[in-house]
Amino acid sequence: MGTSSSSVAAVNTAVASTHWKRKSTKATSTLNKDKKSDGQMDDDYTPLHVSEMEAREEQTLYDSHLELRPTLDKFEEINKEIMEHRDPAYINKIYSYLLDCMDTAYWEFTHKDQRALMANHLAKIGFCNTVAVYYTFLMTHYGLTYYSSVESSIVESGELGGGIFEAVRIIAWNYTDASLKFADKIGQSGFLKYLVEDLKAQKDHVEDIAEESAVESALGILHNCAKHPNNHHILHQYGTVEHLKPFLKTDVSELRAVTLMTLAYIINENQNDILLADDEVFNFLINLLRTALLIPGHRADGFSSHELAMGLSGLARNDHNKLIIVQRGVLPLLVKMLEIGDNTEQEEAAKTIWMLAFHPDNKEKIRNENNCISLLEKLQNDDCKKVAKAANGALWVVQEDRVSSGKKKKPSSNEIADGTADDDQEGDDQDKQRHLMISYNWADQKLLVQIKDRLKRVGYRVWMDIEQMGGSTLQAMAEAVEDSTVVLICMSDRYKDSPNCRTEAEYSFRLRKDIVPLIMQPKYSPDGWLGMILGTKLFFDFSGKYKFEAKLEHLIKELGDRGRGSDVAIPRDIAIKAADFGTGVGVKKEPSQWSREELLSWLEENKLKHIAKIKQQLTGEHLQFLLKLSQRAPEFFYSYVVNQYGLTNMDDFMKFTCAVEKL
Repeated sequence: MGTSSSSVAAVNTAVASTHWKRKSTKATSTLNKDKKSDGQMDDDYTPLHVSEMEAREEQTLYDSHLELRPTLDKFEEINKEIMEHRDPAYINKIYSYLLDCMDTAYWEFTHKDQRALMANHLAKIGFCNTVAVYYTFLMTHYGLTYYSSVESSIVESGELGGGIFEAVRIIAWNYTDASLKFADKIGQSGFLKYLVEDLKAQKDHVEDIAEESAVESALGILHNCAKHPNNHHILHQYGTVEHLKPFLKTDVSELRAVTLMTLAYIINENQNDILLADDEVFNFLINLLRTALLIPGHRADGFSSHELAMGLSGLARNDHNKLIIVQRGVLPLLVKMLEIGDNTEQEEAAKTIWMLAFHPDNKEKIRNENNCISLLEKLQNDDCKKVAKAANGALWVVQEDRVSSGKKKKPSSNEIADGTADDDQEGDDQDKQRHLMISYNWADQKLLVQIKDRLKRVGYRVWMDIEQMGGSTLQAMAEAVEDSTVVLICMSDRYKDSPNCRTEAEYSFRLRKDIVPLIMQPKYSPDGWLGMILGTKLFFDFSGKYKFEAKLEHLIKELGDRGRGSDVAIPRDIAIKAADFGTGVGVKKEPSQWSREELLSWLEENKLKHIAKIKQQLTGEHLQFLLKLSQRAPEFFYSYVVNQYGLTNMDDFMKFTCAVEKL
């Protein structure tokens, strides 16, 4: 296998943000490094199956780049060949395919849209799963548990061995750089576990890591994939954070930088002590940003200034880190990006300021930072919608006195018709009834549109931002919160990490709106700022763990008449069903409204009156709470009733739980 040599080329990437030093095998079998290129990632990125708009955009890309058709057809042929030939005798052929076609195409078509289209097409045809399965075959064939330059030199005797490993990894590295969709699919394929094993094997040799190309490519691919939120739980399952820790101590600046940037995307509240144990990591990243802004092209150690700002914004998800980052002097650098940067840099600088402003001690410092507010005010009217949105968000949080919509503006019929604002309110302002507001992250839109439509069918007025309005978004949000009776906060990692979502949630909390939490992500447990806002509120799990219809019924029962217009005609079949589980249509008296006599009658009717603790301690309010608990947290419900009421007898336990369920 040839040794790696560096070549520098500033190339624009695709949908994904720029990624730390990619490698190329262009022209020869020697692996050549290339600098990252500029691009950006929207923090509200939506998977293809969720967004019809994205599907249309992809088709537009296909239609605009007919020159890629032969290459994409060839990709499909190669994918099929790799699937059908997991054979040692065919390794040289696969190696040639990867270099002569896929890698060559990457360097032949250098425009960001071309690379995005190639990477997205590979993801669409299942290449990510194909390459993961093939890599597993290679590991098994060569008897490896991890890959390194040492193993490469052992297995390449008489074959290309180590070369095929590098070729597969280079394709993964380059195309995860070009597209978040490709990065998502690589994460889902299981391929990343091998890269984490590579890091694990080298953790005791960090001082010699400069000579280890396998670590370089492993860190590069992991960093690219860590930018997609879908991969975060996968990386945590592999123990990635723990295996990255040793590389924070390396003397190789580039490796230390990519390690820190990867951690910035995936580290959670419970793991933040890893960073605080050596808070020089904050200085390191800020100094890289300072250096980048002094160099033409605004790049340091292979990272662009906007990507370094993204990393700082990732670290700032933790509220304590927000304070440290501002104390270490980042604000003048972000202001400089607002002033001299291109649209990508301006957007990322404004978003980072937005994120930092959520710490109360930072607000005054941001207001007092020279030129910061004036530049944000100028950019809030920028022609670039993303820049304007980020500047608006930062100003909204920094200038708390502005947190009011002022005069309320009723959505026009055109706004409602085209989906800009989904609010069915009618009549004069003084007569209009309050609505439900859905506060959510864009990635969960498809499911929440279903929930919205079902709620409207049973008579609720629902406000939901359908098309992520730019510019006036925060004004519309403020009006929506102010006119709401209940805010549905749709929780996930993406929701918690989004400054836009946090702005909505904290404004709802400040106005003391009723909040009903919905869980959108499997096994999600809110922490940090979101955990503090929600406190001990019970939630409704729409992550797929429970049947949709059952959870929707529980949600409607919880909402009751709040947000439901009395002037809305409800279809008869829905009204009849609604009466069965309580929507305010033919609903029977709630247990919380029972008198003591009615409660004792219920106990007697269900043959529970003989249980002393229940008879003495249970109230109607308790029973109402237990009903909700049984629906939303059944495991805790069972544990609670056994311990609180001493229901150790199976017959009594069964009678009580069945009686509660019948409510």
